[in-house]
Amino acid sequence: MPEVGSLSQQGRKIYKQIYPLVESIHKQKLKKWELKDKLEKLQIEREQADLLHALQSYTLKSPYQDCPLHAWANEIDHFCEIHRRAKEQEIMFYDVNYRPTSSTFSSTHFKLGCLKFSTRHCGICVQLVIQKRSEIDIGNYQVTSNIYLENLDNAVNASLQEKISVVTFVTGTLWKLIDEQILQYL
Repeated sequence: MPEVGSLSQQGRKIYKQIYPLVESIHKQKLKKWELKDKLEKLQIEREQADLLHALQSYTLKSPYQDCPLHAWANEIDHFCEIHRRAKEQEIMFYDVNYRPTSSTFSSTHFKLGCLKFSTRHCGICVQLVIQKRSEIDIGNYQVTSNIYLENLDNAVNASLQEKISVVTFVTGTLWKLIDEQILQYL
């Protein structure tokens, strides 16, 4: 209890009665803030778990569900939506554009599926354009990039054929290629 020597007898008596109440209120406020922080953390964890569950349980329901390029486009869309909901600042995919295979003839050519996206790793921004080479050869995709990365074409095709997640491809393969072929020289 703080010093009360400068108070009158009546003031000391009131102070001794009120101080424990004020101290108790202060401790209750601290406990309230602590519980509020715990509650916010639990709500964030629950929201993250719900979003993860939604992503994991998401199934493709489209005529393109057998197309790996379509699966990647959907995964990117859901990944971006989850990060928007979580209000995360780090964004893995930029400038995403997907055009599924069209079954109609255009005046010049048969339109093939095409996925375009950019990603940034350690300040290096890479834009990929992945397009089906032909309607007949299902597992063969043409890959172009704004930065040359050796074996990128093979890595993309292998990942699509093995149905590897686009997030796993970007973080485990593409960013590794950037590390090995660009960042080590900077």
